[in-house]
Amino acid sequence: MARRLPPATPAPDAPGGRHPDAFRPTTRRRQLLLAVLAVATVSVIAALMLRPHQQLMGAKAARADAARALACPSGAASATPGCPGGRMDVMVLPAVPASPR
Repeated sequence: MARRLPPATPAPDAPGGRHPDAFRPTTRRRQLLLAVLAVATVSVIAALMLRPHQQLMGAKAARADAARALACPSGAASATPGCPGGRMDVMVLPAVPASPR
């Protein structure tokens, strides 16, 4: 357990009534605790700030899926290109000329 400092007595030349040598450096354990708390705080704040955006993107994806399902009815005899069972667009590229050796 940490030692307690003796009670500060007002010194005539020290402002605020404390001795100028009353500073104790921070221990490694306390520094580690402060670093962990800082990282945890940043993580929680970032997660809370990103939650509305994630909900918005989820709603947009759900709307896009619903629109895609309406645009491509199942069991259609001639489905539009891009729908399951529909014709697929094919690009034909010209043949690559043989390189002379």
